[in-house]
Amino acid sequence: GVASPTFEAGHYTATATSGGIAIGMLLSASSPAIRASRIDTTAAGAGTPDEAYGVYCTGCAGSTFANATIQGGSASTIATGFYGTGDLSGATFTSTNLQGGATPNVATGRMRAVHFDTCTGAPTLSSSNTFGGLAVGPLTQRWGLHATGAMCAPVIDGGTHIGCEFSGACTGIACEQGACVIRNAGSVRGSGGPARNAIGVQCSRGACASITNSTVVAGNLDGSGNTGIGVELAA
Repeated sequence: GVASPTFEAGHYTATATSGGIAIGMLLSASSPAIRASRIDTTAAGAGTPDEAYGVYCTGCAGSTFANATIQGGSASTIATGFYGTGDLSGATFTSTNLQGGATPNVATGRMRAVHFDTCTGAPTLSSSNTFGGLAVGPLTQRWGLHATGAMCAPVIDGGTHIGCEFSGACTGIACEQGACVIRNAGSVRGSGGPARNAIGVQCSRGACASITNSTVVAGNLDGSGNTGIGVELAA
């Protein structure tokens, strides 16, 4: 059957060797209830992994996260706080802080606090905060929340959502195809500090159902900044 344990007030972490993958918690067709816990990849290891994920979820519909902290950590290419694909219907994040992490200044550097990757359902963030992460140099990309797939329709209700502190390209919330709902967000920003390109909310390939009662700004550009966009809508 489906594994649905409760985790409360703990620290769950992971490590990996150089070139490997570090995952704080791996969920497959399970629906745990996680409360007041920290999940990350901060355990000392034998090097920096290529990829680091706080939570890596495949089909974890019905999972709940409340008053938790989820962080990807340091990686060579990809650092993600929460990665989810498959059925995420009924998954909720309440008063939870999510952060991507940090990568070197490389063109393959990708940091996301939340990545709903071709999911189905409407995972919901309530009064939760996302922060893509810090950066070293202008080549990397950061997202607070990145959702893809026509059937992936997350609801973002409240909280603050920031792509990066400084980086090459930073986006607060990006939705591709799915009917994302954004409401009551206190602040959605591409960047908190200087970035080359900053976008508050990006809706592409016909994405986004509604944006209501939210403050959306591009953020700050550095001296070589090219583009600052509050909301971008594209077919």
